[in-house]
Amino acid sequence: MSSSRSLQRIRWTKAMNVAAMECYYLSNSVDNNGRSVRGYRKRMYESWKVRGGDLGISEQRLCDQVRAIRKNGWLSQVEIEKIRRKVTEDVGEESRNSVDRSVRVEESGSVEESGSGEESGSVSLEEEGLFIDVVDGPSEVKSLCEEIVKVYDELGDGSEKYKFAFKTVDRKKLSKETSRVNEALTYIRTNTISETNRLVYAVSVFIARKLGLKNQLVPNGDGGKKREQPCWKRRLEQQIIALRRNISILDQKLKGALKKEWKYRDLVRRLGIKKKGVKVVMEELKQRLNAKAMKVKRYEQRIKQYQQNRLFQVDQKRFYQQINRELGNEKIVPNAADSVRFWKGIWGSGVVHNKGAEWLKEVKKRVGYSRQEDVKIEVSMIRKRSMRMANWKTPGMDGVQGYWLKYLTACHERIARQLNEIVGGDCEVPQWLTYGRTVLCVKDVRRGSV
Repeated sequence: MSSSRSLQRIRWTKAMNVAAMECYYLSNSVDNNGRSVRGYRKRMYESWKVRGGDLGISEQRLCDQVRAIRKNGWLSQVEIEKIRRKVTEDVGEESRNSVDRSVRVEESGSVEESGSGEESGSVSLEEEGLFIDVVDGPSEVKSLCEEIVKVYDELGDGSEKYKFAFKTVDRKKLSKETSRVNEALTYIRTNTISETNRLVYAVSVFIARKLGLKNQLVPNGDGGKKREQPCWKRRLEQQIIALRRNISILDQKLKGALKKEWKYRDLVRRLGIKKKGVKVVMEELKQRLNAKAMKVKRYEQRIKQYQQNRLFQVDQKRFYQQINRELGNEKIVPNAADSVRFWKGIWGSGVVHNKGAEWLKEVKKRVGYSRQEDVKIEVSMIRKRSMRMANWKTPGMDGVQGYWLKYLTACHERIARQLNEIVGGDCEVPQWLTYGRTVLCVKDVRRGSV
């Protein structure tokens, strides 16, 4: 291949993109267990020479093009699914085996070269993200499925976090969008519980964008400027300033030190001082001042309580951190040597028990042995358990709030099936399914060790 030809820019048409995806599925890049098969790039490139022509592109460029097709949506998920089915149905085992035989000799002689080429920048498409199949359905549902899958692919490995204030949204609008998505989810297939979890998370992000919600984890971009006081507080503070000014004028009048008499005459006209007297009016103003100050304090306490309740629902860890900062607790780190000595005294010294004690034999006779029955998770169990979950509390490692597990009923059947596969040992348990969140609070040393 000449250098001038390799530098030539190629305009990829839709037919060429279709041919590239056919070669990708023809190469058997993934086995039946979902693991990447070594050397699929060579098989895909050999198929490309037959179907799409050489065009002077390399294996790496062909892999990049296939990756870009799926990532940028140059072919819809429905079209990709049809291509996959066509290759699976039309192309027999002989055509795939012939390609395998043509590259088997090259693979045996250049294993190291193939390995170094894949490590240099080629990433298997299955490693980029989980694949969702969209089957045929109504045109409106197809477009909705494509939008959901686009968000699914955009989330990638989940490194970018999202948090939306769904609690402030109109329930009717939220319920309407949830019903639309529920219908679309019946046309989207997932194979594992991890794919289902990521799909539900993508649905929550998709609905949030449809409702116009903003990601609360993104900075506001105000440059750290101090926020203005709310209007109710500014209004009360202005009233407090006016009351203090009037009290000061009356106090100066009683002391005989008032220089501007027109200020006092204005108060006489407005406050009825001639009828009540200066001291009575002054006492009323002080009581009104005290009432306004208490109202500000009461409002601030109510707002603080509301914010803390809301923070506890959204992020319990931040709530406890905020409480600890307000209490001003100093973190006292224990001495490492003392900690090692303490726990070594408990766990480091073994204790030999009498395993042949008579009471142990009696307990064994009374208890006996019972075999646990096989556990089968039903759809009704998923629905019943999800209905007991809180809607908008802080999610766990899965990142999904209870509302979506509760009202995305189209996923209940697949969740039950995939959990049964895990219980039956047909697939491995993902880490996020068994990990939980534990918030450790520093003890108050003034209360003792317990």
